[in-house]
Amino acid sequence: MKLYSHAPFVRGGERTPRARMSFLFAALTGIGVLSLYYNGPRLLVLTAISLCMAAAFDLLVCLLAGQRLRVTSESMLQAVLLTLFCPATVHLLLPAVGVAVMMILKQLLRMFFRQAPHISCLCAGWCFLAFCFPANFFTYAKPGVEGWPPIAMTVAVEKVASPTELLRGDAIASDFSVIDVLLGNLAGPMGACGAVVLIACIAFLCFHYRTALRTAVGAVLAVTVCALLFPRVPQELLLSVLFEVCGGSLLLCAAFALQVPGAVPLTHGGQWMLGIVWGLLTVVGRRVLPIEQAAPLALLLLTPFNFGFDLLRGQLLRGWRKFRLLGRKSV
Repeated sequence: MKLYSHAPFVRGGERTPRARMSFLFAALTGIGVLSLYYNGPRLLVLTAISLCMAAAFDLLVCLLAGQRLRVTSESMLQAVLLTLFCPATVHLLLPAVGVAVMMILKQLLRMFFRQAPHISCLCAGWCFLAFCFPANFFTYAKPGVEGWPPIAMTVAVEKVASPTELLRGDAIASDFSVIDVLLGNLAGPMGACGAVVLIACIAFLCFHYRTALRTAVGAVLAVTVCALLFPRVPQELLLSVLFEVCGGSLLLCAAFALQVPGAVPLTHGGQWMLGIVWGLLTVVGRRVLPIEQAAPLALLLLTPFNFGFDLLRGQLLRGWRKFRLLGRKSV
């Protein structure tokens, strides 16, 4: 049984170098070690169950298609990522359910579309869990060794509010500090711990795949500007902005969900526009939707229209050139 890397790590008829998968797994190792410190061995159990589900689904598809048995590295990567999007207190089988939904959607797209429109199956699995099991999916334990949830969850654990949930209540606890936010000493998804580490992952991955950098920076800038102009906790402006940017799954999406070829538009202007619109939709979703996190949902809604951002960029560029030409003629 061998590991293969294939679609959607293909763009424009060119196969993605195998090194990119190595970079992604290397970045995941960094965030996984920190997450293991904050969430304990239950992270390993949840990840193992998700990996088994992804491998079983790949093998089943190969059996039904009469192909050689194989497990794709893409499936393994997305299974680990979906687990990191979950809280440590989630039911043991819930990430596996999300992986199954993600794999089924991926196969349906390949079956019914010759050239499947790019839809983030990872974000689709997240949205399924978030909307179908919100009570279990948005329940967080206190991070750190003292708050490690037991593997079987046979005893109650201390449940705490996440940064985005605190902002919904228009209040921030006084015992939080900037260091807590940057180092990830906050409740939230297991992979969203440590803004410093996530920013380092974004820089590391975007150095090798630079098209995602513009979209990630555009989204972070949009969220930051909105948080500065319309703070939900004006008396704690700095922490309010840090909670908006570092809390939730925005940086986790920017680090890993944008690295798949096809996840961002082709043109530089289109990539900037996608990032800005994604950031704005994330801000609106956090304040309007019943769920406290909205970055994966906003990315899921936007990625099928990547070509539209490229077209809009072309139209704006042509309009600007005509405007400059008319200005020269009038002079």
